[in-house]
Amino acid sequence: MYKHEVVSADPGLPFKIVIHQGQESAIVRHWHRALEIDYIIAGRAKYTIAGTELAAAPGDVIVINTNVVHAILAEPLRPARAVTLLLPYDWLRQQIPDYDQWRFAVPIGSQHPGPPSAALKALQAALLDIDQTENGVHNATIRRLNHLRDIYTVLSLLMTHFAEPDNSANTLATTASLARMSSVITYLTEHANEPLTLPAVADQVHCRSATCPEISKSRLGCH
Repeated sequence: MYKHEVVSADPGLPFKIVIHQGQESAIVRHWHRALEIDYIIAGRAKYTIAGTELAAAPGDVIVINTNVVHAILAEPLRPARAVTLLLPYDWLRQQIPDYDQWRFAVPIGSQHPGPPSAALKALQAALLDIDQTENGVHNATIRRLNHLRDIYTVLSLLMTHFAEPDNSANTLATTASLARMSSVITYLTEHANEPLTLPAVADQVHCRSATCPEISKSRLGCH
């Protein structure tokens, strides 16, 4: 079992920033329609991403592509310090119109020992700057501008140096049923404050409510 996570951007920004400090609880398997970028600053973390386990150390950049099921395992392995960026799907599509055709893969130290490339160093620097801005810049306007500068730097680096054609079988978009569930959840999220019925939702996603298990699943298990 895994859960759907709704990602909301921070006020004044098109993405969400999460700063991890100290030991934190394990995060169970889940997925979201957002690109997740984790930068390990200190400590270690153990991930499972689309069924594959990997161990992350300081300096590693973990990219979790949109709609990929993932988890962060045992609590003692949680990083002592890390920054997480969550970039909502709709905003990404605005910045990268053919976003669905790509996936991002950033090598981590345990997979590719040796000095990091210039592109990886630049990516690490931009992510570290986001952490330092979030914790050290108190002027709200300057903080927002710094974050916008850095997030566009991160996106440019990812597209230029770490993008590859998306032929993955592990994303929700490549499975018709799960892709339809993603559409159902998006519709429910956008109309959460309105009265909803199964026939109305089914009509919006072009599906018969009686024969569309994704609608029932979204009502019962996704939030």
